Amino acid sequence: MTSQLQYLLCLVVAVSSQAALAQFIPAATAPAPVAHVYVQTPRGVNLYSTSPTGRLTLMAGSPFKTVGLAVATNGKYFISNGTNYVHVYAMSSAGAVGKEVSNINTALYSGAECGTTGPTVLDHTGQTLYVQHAESMDGAFVCSAFQSYRLGSTGQLTFIGATEQGIDIHVAAPTPLAISGQNNYAFDIYGISFGYEGSFAQAFKRTASTGSLDQWNIAVTNPATFDASWSWMQFGVAADPTNHLVVFQMQEQGLPYGLFTYPQLASYAFDSSGNLTTTNTYRNMPAPQVYPAVMNMSPSGKLLAVASPNSYSGCKCGTASWGTAGLQVFHFNGAKPITHYTTTLTKAPIDSVRWDHANHLYALSYSTNKLYVYTITPTSVTQAPGSPYTINKPTALVVR
Repeated sequence: MTSQLQYLLCLVVAVSSQAALAQFIPAATAPAPVAHVYVQTPRGVNLYSTSPTGRLTLMAGSPFKTVGLAVATNGKYFISNGTNYVHVYAMSSAGAVGKEVSNINTALYSGAECGTTGPTVLDHTGQTLYVQHAESMDGAFVCSAFQSYRLGSTGQLTFIGATEQGIDIHVAAPTPLAISGQNNYAFDIYGISFGYEGSFAQAFKRTASTGSLDQWNIAVTNPATFDASWSWMQFGVAADPTNHLVVFQMQEQGLPYGLFTYPQLASYAFDSSGNLTTTNTYRNMPAPQVYPAVMNMSPSGKLLAVASPNSYSGCKCGTASWGTAGLQVFHFNGAKPITHYTTTLTKAPIDSVRWDHANHLYALSYSTNKLYVYTITPTSVTQAPGSPYTINKPTALVVR
């Protein structure tokens, strides 16, 4: 055998051995996504997977066809709202939105007299859906009610009951319910009564066996005001995983229609009966640079995101500005006063913010067609690779 032939035979054997060995070496795979992000667009719902670094990848099949606006998911079913109907869709294990499995006409049930479907939230079990209905008149909201629905194992919705919020008039649109970490209470802001007594946090007791909400009378201890001529007006609320709330509030002098101070953020604790107390004072409550039209608490309860699609200034406020559009993050410290963390992360108008369970914050701007992604811990803030992402005409954001 010639040396050249021996060389060729050795080469064939080597290549064959490498090929055989390669069968036992696993191919490199992309890391599993840490979250699924759903963005409503006119063409349907875009699904993105989030890498550990916060980078988004558009998933195959997007956009998924749905009716109305995306509002929630429990990982098994995806939920959207139409004008009156709530729609439920099956989901794949990879998070894809599948066919519609059920819908229900909310207009057929009590509570719908307050208007069409509005802010909608799932409880922490993912089994009870709360649909808010609100009616406005001459720019003021005069009726607000919450319908409760059971989301069954097959995706069917069953009406449980409705409770009307104690509201006579409110100058701002109702905010989504803030459900306590133990799932036993929900909180919202009710409006000014005809006696102009101010607006305050209102509690609802959740029945564990059915998931229904009942209006619940609570005692509320608020921070002291500048003096007796000032009263607190409250406009938004969010809950942490334990027994604490953050409330966006402003002082008003001489109700009604008096001067307002700048917005401030107060922390409250609530007891087993839902009663709210605070040790905050107006001196140690932070004033955000960003107007806190939207508030969202991180799953850990240690960080609070505030955002706004608009700037507010020069309207009976006693100050130059109530706050700008954009996004800002604060340290949330339970019952202790909230403390400053970041400056304004972006001055783009932000309409919706959500956290995942891997320290990522998502902020969606409807008007600029941008989705911002940040990796935020109590000690560090970085913008994720590829952020901001351009999305055509987004109108809703859901994160799972």
